[in-house]
Amino acid sequence: EKEMKFLSNRYDTLSVQLNSDPQKKLQFQQQEKALKLQQEMASLANEFNGDLEAEKKALLAQVKSDVTAIDTIQGGIREAKAELEEAKARLKSLESDLQELTGDRMDKYKQLEQRDHEMQQFIDNFDTEKKKQLTANKTTESSIIHLLEHVSEVLKQGSKTNR
Repeated sequence: EKEMKFLSNRYDTLSVQLNSDPQKKLQFQQQEKALKLQQEMASLANEFNGDLEAEKKALLAQVKSDVTAIDTIQGGIREAKAELEEAKARLKSLESDLQELTGDRMDKYKQLEQRDHEMQQFIDNFDTEKKKQLTANKTTESSIIHLLEHVSEVLKQGSKTNR
């Protein structure tokens, strides 16, 4: 408690001296201002360093993400190139096949296709045509039987008259 009183008295004495001398007062104010500015500068530096570290981490994460995306895209490009090469090879093969199918081979193919079409029509119409032919055969057979019977009767009558 004595010490507090001593310090309080000392503070009062120094305050009176400070207020009485304008140069000391100005110097004290400038020192206080300098101390505040130094504290503010230290605070901003810490804040800036913290932001800088966070920004570094964010940029590093972005770079890693971009590298992964680039690798994925390059893999897709490689696959697309491989597919393109396969398509070119198939196209070349088809062009070769097309060349073989032109000219004589094409004519032979068309003839075979025509024959196949005719055979298919024959097979498709076979039952109908068979029925028509059987009907025609029965009609012809009936006609022949009728004619034979008629010839037979005429011959019988002719032989009866000759006797």
